[in-house]
Amino acid sequence: MEPKESETKHGERRRFSGSTGLLAALALGTTLLFWASSFPLIRVALDAYSPGQIALMRFAIASILLAVFVLPRRMGLPKRADLPGLLVAGLLGIFAYPVALGYGQQSVCSGPAAVLVESAPIFTALFAALFLRKRLRLREWVGILVAFFGVAVIAVGESDGDFGIAPGAPLLLVAAVTTSAYFVAQKPYLARYGALAVAFYTLLAGTAGLLVFAPGVLETVRQASLEETLSVLYLGVFPSAVAYTTWAYALSKLSASKAASYLYLIPPLTFVIAWAFFGETPTALSVAGAAVTLAGVAAVQTFSRSNRRELKTG
Repeated sequence: MEPKESETKHGERRRFSGSTGLLAALALGTTLLFWASSFPLIRVALDAYSPGQIALMRFAIASILLAVFVLPRRMGLPKRADLPGLLVAGLLGIFAYPVALGYGQQSVCSGPAAVLVESAPIFTALFAALFLRKRLRLREWVGILVAFFGVAVIAVGESDGDFGIAPGAPLLLVAAVTTSAYFVAQKPYLARYGALAVAFYTLLAGTAGLLVFAPGVLETVRQASLEETLSVLYLGVFPSAVAYTTWAYALSKLSASKAASYLYLIPPLTFVIAWAFFGETPTALSVAGAAVTLAGVAAVQTFSRSNRRELKTG
């Protein structure tokens, strides 16, 4: 008995959905692995390069690599009305984020740095309360306070035992805010232009801003060791060209909240990679602060999703 046409189409849709879900999962896993590895590689590169130079070289390499794929497609320019939004996204994610991250990692180890960067949801919740007049529940406020307490513990734990505050900790919180804003800013353009195009447009915009760090780059390359320069090359190819594209693809196939929930895997992966391959051992206080921070951030994210579901069904 031949299957009905509607049943055949339904089966094809199911298979397509399954393959799309698998590709999105692979893209997400690739993104998490490469972004987790970027933190210890930045620490290696900082021995020779300034944070601005690392950011410039990293994203210049990424722009060139993406151009190899984009130019043969004869992809047109974005619409004039979309240029300001793409420019803002690029300056947030490709200029402000890596520069703040680099300066922050000068005094904070890779694992704790990853935790501070992934604290972005607590700022998203606070911005929603301040500017969108969203009412936060008591449990969300508790989660925010817990996360900030964990951040304070990390800042003290990374301060070389003098019970001060690691100077890089506030800069890593700036990185958390800017990367969160970047993800939100690029979302409207994914459906219009596709993941590859959005990644390329924002890379070009941010890299153009990073040219302010160009003076002295060639001299630094001549003086740097092979390991330090290879670290920058790795950052340009994998955590930048590859990971930003795979993240944009995953974000175009998954809801923003679902994709963002997996970002909590980056800090544990970073701790493992930094310890196993680079011998980084953060202080016990930093590890404790990281656990407290992630617990608070997870609570805020969980309860925020619960609020959204209630708003939809209420």
